[in-house]
Amino acid sequence: MTEDDIPVSRPSKKDSENLHRVIYSPTQLGPEVTATQIWQWIGTAFVYAERLIKNQADFDHDAGGLFWIRLYGILVDLRAKFKSWKEVNEALVYSPHPEVKEFQKRYFPSALEWCTRAVELINGLYISFSEEELIYIQYRRHVEAHPFQKSYEVQMGKNNKVIDKLPHAILDNKVINREQVHEILGRVLKQYKSERIIAVEFAKRSFPYLLQLHTLTTFLKR
Repeated sequence: MTEDDIPVSRPSKKDSENLHRVIYSPTQLGPEVTATQIWQWIGTAFVYAERLIKNQADFDHDAGGLFWIRLYGILVDLRAKFKSWKEVNEALVYSPHPEVKEFQKRYFPSALEWCTRAVELINGLYISFSEEELIYIQYRRHVEAHPFQKSYEVQMGKNNKVIDKLPHAILDNKVINREQVHEILGRVLKQYKSERIIAVEFAKRSFPYLLQLHTLTTFLKR
């Protein structure tokens, strides 16, 4: 069974409501909730990327803002999640979710192979961006998720010590001088000319990976 033999799954109209449905669990635990949340996150990222690409002439600001949040979550949270699943499966002690078993039977011999493919896809998406572009993605997520960008300003610590370093979760917590961060953001904006163009270009670059990740994670959901 090769990658080309796996059917591509695009979010359908029927999926739309479930993709945007808030998942609540009293304990916030369990594979079923986690599986659905992952499917929703990647599926909505795909939807927002597609909307940006299709509506280039009439920029979709709502899709743009949500795209940055979804993209960052995939590159940080889900990249770490899939990596940890792969590492544990390499020790042969854990199957990621009950829902994945049918998909494994049909297309992958083991949970480890499923996890390996997920990691390959998410790492492919990750390395499609330069380090400076990843820094821009984290900044855009911060802008869309917070009313103020205080962390991008110089901070005062204990004993009035200036804290001028900014950790970047998207770079595995690499710490960068704030002045350097502002220079990097300026270079990215200068390269692409406008924030709208950046959003569309990053959506185009992400699109094939998001489509394949959606296909892969569709079989995690109920």
